[in-house]
Amino acid sequence: VTIRNFTIKNTTDSKNCAGVVANNVCNCIIENCIFKSNYDGILFKYVSNSTIKNNSFTSQYNNGISLWYSNDNVIIDNTYINNNNTGVCLINSTSNKLCHNNFINNTIHAYDNGNNIWNISYPYGGNYWDDWTTPDEYKGPNQTVLGADGIVDKPKSIEGGSNKDYYPFTTENGWTCYGPVHN
Repeated sequence: VTIRNFTIKNTTDSKNCAGVVANNVCNCIIENCIFKSNYDGILFKYVSNSTIKNNSFTSQYNNGISLWYSNDNVIIDNTYINNNNTGVCLINSTSNKLCHNNFINNTIHAYDNGNNIWNISYPYGGNYWDDWTTPDEYKGPNQTVLGADGIVDKPKSIEGGSNKDYYPFTTENGWTCYGPVHN
């Protein structure tokens, strides 16, 4: 299934209702969509090998994206603004890759109790978090070489477990290198 170039808004505000709901499927693509004022923007349950790319999630009643028991998905180049609960919520989901996303003014930017990847290797970076923008005094894979590089020197911890974004960006859309996940 491919969903592209839609505006999806004002779905009911009851649980398990979202702008897009996918259950027990694989190889979905959701891109270039606007999600506004839904319960969840996207709700995936038991979904794998899918891509959520270049979407905006604004003012969802619950979460921008919710993944439950969903593995091996790519979530990239999305923006999450003013979502009432969480920008991205991953529950019992593993091996998902999340990078080059903008997290702005959400109640909680991200929750992840699984084992997921929140950045690409240096210098391709991770995500932008409006509450994690400084310091940027060092550069390099270990952020130990003097000189700014647009990546915050300290990793950003993700709520819910031990996951981290090791290369958070200092500015929204701050990435200039795209890396292998964009293919």
